[in-house]
Amino acid sequence: MQTDAEQKLMIDKLKKLILFSAVTLAVRAFLFIKSYNENIDPYSEALVLSQAIIAENDIQKFYEDFGLGIIYPSRRPSTIYNYDAEYITNILYSQQDFSQDDLSYIEYKSQVGLQGIAVRYLFKYFDFMSVGKLYILYTVLLSGVLVLISHQLTIKYNIYFGASFLAVSLIYPTISRFARNLYWAEFLWYIPLLLGLMCLNYPGRRFIIYPLIFISIFIKCLCGYEFLSSILISEVMFIICDFIICKQNRKQLFKTFAAVSAISLSAFAAALLIHAYMYGGSDGIFTGLSGIFREIVQKRTYGSADNFEQILSESLNSGVFTVLAKYFTFEILGKVISIVTVVTAGLVLYKVINKQEEYIMQAVLFFLSLLSPLSWLILAKSHSYVHISLNISLFALGYMQVCGYILVKRIADILNKKTLRP
Repeated sequence: MQTDAEQKLMIDKLKKLILFSAVTLAVRAFLFIKSYNENIDPYSEALVLSQAIIAENDIQKFYEDFGLGIIYPSRRPSTIYNYDAEYITNILYSQQDFSQDDLSYIEYKSQVGLQGIAVRYLFKYFDFMSVGKLYILYTVLLSGVLVLISHQLTIKYNIYFGASFLAVSLIYPTISRFARNLYWAEFLWYIPLLLGLMCLNYPGRRFIIYPLIFISIFIKCLCGYEFLSSILISEVMFIICDFIICKQNRKQLFKTFAAVSAISLSAFAAALLIHAYMYGGSDGIFTGLSGIFREIVQKRTYGSADNFEQILSESLNSGVFTVLAKYFTFEILGKVISIVTVVTAGLVLYKVINKQEEYIMQAVLFFLSLLSPLSWLILAKSHSYVHISLNISLFALGYMQVCGYILVKRIADILNKKTLRP
């Protein structure tokens, strides 16, 4: 027989669950409707959707080790970027019987391609599976993660931070555009940030959270290494902020930071070794690692333009400041980021210079969160030069939400002071 206190606790948990479900569904609906006619990167998504065609038609000769690739009619050009998601989806639902001799396949080896392997499995063994259902699943997962982060920020800081994070996430345009993309699996970008916050809010449960951190980074790397430096920084930025601000608990915070960092890097290393094993084939892991660095990493970072296609020479020869300037002036969004950056930086610096200690935490978070997008734009310079419309989404990996919080909190403080005046 439950006591009154136990019943009340259960009712409170049920209310929270219902509220979480309602908010998640509302966010999911908003993101799905907002992105219904938008697909920010249909060419990459075609690499995943091709696996559905292979599974639906049981094309045995295309069951490769890597999970990504493009299927196309043999009579047409054999370049990956000739085919987008809409083209592949039309093939998938054309109710057409395909002769295996009419189709060809290009394997994509830049990552293991776990998302493609998952789609191949789902379409092979579950008759009810469809692309539309996967779109809904991806947006639900992203919505749930964003709502949970908002909740954790409310616990850690205040309602202003939680609400600002969720509001900016809904407003920022590329979040909704990536939400349903089956290649990018956007929800994987935010799970490490959530788990890093949970390490601070639930210190007694860190040894349950640590394995989840390994799994989240491991899965992200198997799906692709894009934005990894930014994701890792967003994961630990609240821990670092506490270490700088809190003087009493620094030893434990340093241990937490070290553990989270070591676990995340171990997960990356594990995924990379699997990738290298597959990439090297019979030649072995070390040959695979060498090939990945020479043919994939250098192509996206600071490789010599002489070693790659002519089309990449401009990006490989570009300077870091040229790349950064492109982002802060890119269309309306880039200009908004520039304005928000200048205003927020000016506000926090003014308050810190005037020795208003309550703003030191905001200043630290501002610079740490800005480091998150800048890290990938600088480290993956060539990739960033080419993919501005994609990589500008990195500013929504905590940075714009932190800026939103700082500005909202400042407005709230001004309004509260006016209210308290006699």
